[in-house]
Amino acid sequence: MTMTSTDAKIEAAVKRATLEFSNSLSSLMASNRKLAQKIADLEGKVIELNGRIERDKLVRKAMRISALKRRERVREEKRRARSGSPNTSRKPKNHTSTKLTGKQEFQRVLTTPDGFKAFHKFCQSDDSAHNPLFWRKVSEFLDESVGTLEDISHLEAAELDPKLVFSTPDPALQLAKTIFFDYIVQGSPNEVGISKGLVQRITKDIHRLLRNQCKENLIDMRRDLRAAQTEIFAFMANYTFRRFQSSDVYVHYRTTHPLLEQKTDIQTSGAPGATGGLISMLTSKLQF
Repeated sequence: MTMTSTDAKIEAAVKRATLEFSNSLSSLMASNRKLAQKIADLEGKVIELNGRIERDKLVRKAMRISALKRRERVREEKRRARSGSPNTSRKPKNHTSTKLTGKQEFQRVLTTPDGFKAFHKFCQSDDSAHNPLFWRKVSEFLDESVGTLEDISHLEAAELDPKLVFSTPDPALQLAKTIFFDYIVQGSPNEVGISKGLVQRITKDIHRLLRNQCKENLIDMRRDLRAAQTEIFAFMANYTFRRFQSSDVYVHYRTTHPLLEQKTDIQTSGAPGATGGLISMLTSKLQF
């Protein structure tokens, strides 16, 4: 039986259809593979975004905790400033009174608003107003940097990048720059008289801190600025404060703020916050 021309046409059409179906199936399978890859890529991006969202939540939580602690420290400092007491703890009252020593009085003058104001006023006439301002500015830096280090600890505990702390302007970093350019740089209007070695160390500290804002560099900055504060405190206590005690400003201050009598439970912790231990150490060594 011979194949007619019609049968040949049908067979050719079937082959073409089979080939087209095979090609379509291959194309569909390839498209499915691409679709599957796109789906896998999207799933990866969703996982990454979820991770970022969780990290952002942890960061916000860490910042809220730190902000609450900072506000509590500020409130506590204001309460201490209003009460005129450099201490946060209360001890049983001892009604035995005693005369304040010179070192205790100088500590009290520096750490109370009215005392600091009177001492600074005298220093203005003594051409040394920059010294108490430097001492106070470093105290502010030490207190603020405690908060920054706490923020870093929160982020580290959450396994987050601690440098996120510095993604927005940090008060401690801003204070460090202010102190360096206003009080440390040679030739600045408020340059303080600290040792050459300390100037060199603080200069290296600020350059490292500005290049790499991290916990280690911040700790180094705290150490060396505290040492500079120690030198200025000792100078003021041994020289400036003695002259202050012979001035009319001091007489007026003592008239309105009698310090001769004080309970024996007085503490010598010095400035509130991070500088308390420093002043305690200094006042125990100074001789008046």
